Amino acid sequence: MISQQFQDLNWFSEAEVAGTGANVLGVDFHLMLKYDKWRSNLNTRVDLLHNGLNSGDHSSEWHPKGMAGDSCTPDKEISPQEAFKAALKAGFFGIGIYWNGHAYSYHLDIGRGYRLWIAKRIIKDDGSKSWQYHSLISDPKQL
Repeated sequence: MISQQFQDLNWFSEAEVAGTGANVLGVDFHLMLKYDKWRSNLNTRVDLLHNGLNSGDHSSEWHPKGMAGDSCTPDKEISPQEAFKAALKAGFFGIGIYWNGHAYSYHLDIGRGYRLWIAKRIIKDDGSKSWQYHSLISDPKQL
């Protein structure tokens, strides 16, 4: 059944989802349908991050439920505004845009209610790393 559902997608395969370390059966297929729409809206390649679906360590409650994903656009830098608009148009409720000092990455989920944020990677004097969160209205690259 899962393989048949993936035939309905234009941009993502079951093997690609499994390659992230995800339990494919535990990924809500509606999430992948919205990711497919987001990819079409952006008109550029979208890569799902390793352990960015329902595997890995996440603070969001939606990842373990298979209703959230983390991704990046390796071929083109997408502005936070463009990514946000494309994600809303695709039907996502949770939109987080991260800047790690080199590239943007995106948390997108289909959980209940809107949650919109940006985060910038901060390296402290002792070498430890953390995320500094802000309203989505800001560009994390500029913080």
